[in-house]
Amino acid sequence: NDPVPVSFVDLPAAGRTGNAFTIETNSATNTVSPTTTNPLMITNLKAERSVLDAANGVYLWTVTFNVSANASFSVRSATISVPIGGVSKTVTVSQVAAAVYVNEPQPASFVDLPADGKTGNAFTIETNLATKSVSPTIGGTTPSIVAYLGTSRSVLDVMNGVYLWTVTFGVTANTSASVRSANISISIDGISKTVTFSQLGHPLSMHDGMANCYMVAPGGNVSFKVSQAYRYDGSASFTNTLHTTGGEYTGAFGVEIVWQDVTNLVTPSIVSGTGKDTRVNIQVNGSTPGNAVVKIYKAGDTSKIPVWSYHIWVTDYTGSATWTNPYQTVHTYTFMDRNLGATEAALSLAGRGLFYQWGRKDPFPGGKEGTAGYAALSKFYGINQDGAAGTTAVRVSSSTNAGAIVESIQDPTTFFEYKNSIYNDWLPVKDDNLWSTNGMASGNKTIYDPCPAGWRVPANVVINDSDDYSPWMGVPAPPRWAYGSDAGGANWGTNALFPAAGRRFDNNGSIGYEGFYGVYWSASPHWRASPFSSSSNYASSLYFLSGNVNVDSYNYRAYGFSVRCAQE
Repeated sequence: NDPVPVSFVDLPAAGRTGNAFTIETNSATNTVSPTTTNPLMITNLKAERSVLDAANGVYLWTVTFNVSANASFSVRSATISVPIGGVSKTVTVSQVAAAVYVNEPQPASFVDLPADGKTGNAFTIETNLATKSVSPTIGGTTPSIVAYLGTSRSVLDVMNGVYLWTVTFGVTANTSASVRSANISISIDGISKTVTFSQLGHPLSMHDGMANCYMVAPGGNVSFKVSQAYRYDGSASFTNTLHTTGGEYTGAFGVEIVWQDVTNLVTPSIVSGTGKDTRVNIQVNGSTPGNAVVKIYKAGDTSKIPVWSYHIWVTDYTGSATWTNPYQTVHTYTFMDRNLGATEAALSLAGRGLFYQWGRKDPFPGGKEGTAGYAALSKFYGINQDGAAGTTAVRVSSSTNAGAIVESIQDPTTFFEYKNSIYNDWLPVKDDNLWSTNGMASGNKTIYDPCPAGWRVPANVVINDSDDYSPWMGVPAPPRWAYGSDAGGANWGTNALFPAAGRRFDNNGSIGYEGFYGVYWSASPHWRASPFSSSSNYASSLYFLSGNVNVDSYNYRAYGFSVRCAQE
């Protein structure tokens, strides 16, 4: 009889096992040898006999076979012939081509990769082509953005011949202020799939060079223009031009470390431009967090007098962990979870951070007595670029505000004593607007604010022109206090650890009272006793000692206290 079925149509390209057909006969032969016209396609061909009807001598032959995978891109066909008693019966088999498919990459794009660079970027492409090598190509406007490129193949579905290609790449640091973009194309059997990606300028253009502090991860780098210097005009105010005799300075700058609290912490360099287009790059050399101050100076100045200086805060903190004061009902303040310059968020030596005289942009090392490498820094009157104790004397500033401001810029390591016992200010005449243009939260962050871009020294809020409210208004006595220890400080909840860092004294710059109390500057003068009074010579601050807290204390401006930055 004719075989059942007589044909197998469109078997899958991946192959199929267990195919079978039958033939009925009255021939008593015990052996049948089927043959095929395409032995590469038809494999494991067998025939077995069973008795269908013994009384009438009817037998059933069952033929089984497998079909291999079709690695070609053409339809394959074959016939299987079964000879019995001089009669041959034929079955036809067809198999679809291995049509190549290459799925869209996942993801199809990478947007706003960080300016510091990023390793471990990866995307995948699925295909049924069994090729074992793929060579991706790099294109786009800035192909040099790619630091390395690698591919690997894995079997996703062995039965159906499906493979997964994974492409990995790294992106180099972007030392320019412009966004960079590129693409990676991967071609499989003439089908090309492309992934695009972009990288932010460093830092973001809206903040490029417009801060005095730059946060950078260990091992990373940061690049910025000398914009702050060009806002300073050599007086107590600022414009958009760095003035020299003859007009705007268009020459070359140099850059140099002023001090760093970890040996070989950073390497500064001028990477491009002159004048206001000068771009500085700061490379962090290792994995250790720390702080440094670098200065820029006119290249022709053999004395290398700073035109401006910048605080480089090497930290793994990104600003994502914050604390919002839940007790302040007048205005919402969201603070960093650590002190400015701290290398960890904890009631600890490393959590104390740096000290600032009120209204000055440059930091002074905080108290880390007893920690290796910090004993000399804690006692310093001046410091040098190797991180050891220096010799710069503590002294009083100039007799005019303009002169004192210039001196504070040109002498970032000099701690200025208070001018006299009436003011206890490092300026000869108080200036309420050094950190905020009107001394209040509604005022703008100024050129002298020491916080990174996007952050500021928190200022008081004035309501109805009658009273001012501290950023810490309503904060109760801290529920936890470790008096007089390295871990001394206040804890007001999650991300709200305020170390008792002590202070630098206003008469000699030395550190005292570490672990006993903490004082945190506000950007505002102290107006509580007499709102908007011009006679107040103090600055507002948060003060706590041994479990007691004063959220709107007043302190002399020549002291060096802690700063906790708030979001702008």
